[in-house]
Amino acid sequence: MLAFYHPDTQERVNESVLYALHGYTPENYRDGGWYMLDITPPAYDRRFYTPTETGVEHDETQDIYRLTWELTPPPIDTIKSTLKDELASIRYDHEIDGVVVNGQTILTDRESQASIASAKLYSDANPDKAISWKAASGWVVLDNETITATAKAVGDYVQACFDREKELSEAIDAATTVDELIDVAAQFSEGWPESAGVHIPKVKPMFSPFPA
Repeated sequence: MLAFYHPDTQERVNESVLYALHGYTPENYRDGGWYMLDITPPAYDRRFYTPTETGVEHDETQDIYRLTWELTPPPIDTIKSTLKDELASIRYDHEIDGVVVNGQTILTDRESQASIASAKLYSDANPDKAISWKAASGWVVLDNETITATAKAVGDYVQACFDREKELSEAIDAATTVDELIDVAAQFSEGWPESAGVHIPKVKPMFSPFPA
């Protein structure tokens, strides 16, 4: 949306008001002493800052006016809560991303984790009976030794995801400044265990040039 500014009256209007109240259009607005007004806030990361309008300044190079902004952080506890919510979502995305065990891709979503645990209990009770297992890469037959190794590999993988979340969560708790929290958040995409890649993590950038 086009915006216009009159430096003498300090009035700000949009295109419709410019014409309805003052009789000017985007083609002849300068005849009435109006200037284009850039109302775009600066690029910012909404996890850490909120833009607040502070005034208007003249851009002599382009001969337009621009709103000026100040980026202010919310309370640090609010930032920490936001980051922990984001971190939990990222951990979950990694948790259900699957793991490769002996060349087979094993699903690690919550339902599959429960099925593997159940299969392990069944196999322990019936150690001589092979189990037909539908892995992500196809059917496999698992004996007790293999299902035990599979259950351990899945458990180790899932635990490593939670260990990484815990490590980053503790770093969030330990941070005392916004800059320290920004440094922690920069590590959200690092340090996770190697997965099978069956689920593409929904890690969404929180960076936006505009408010939500």
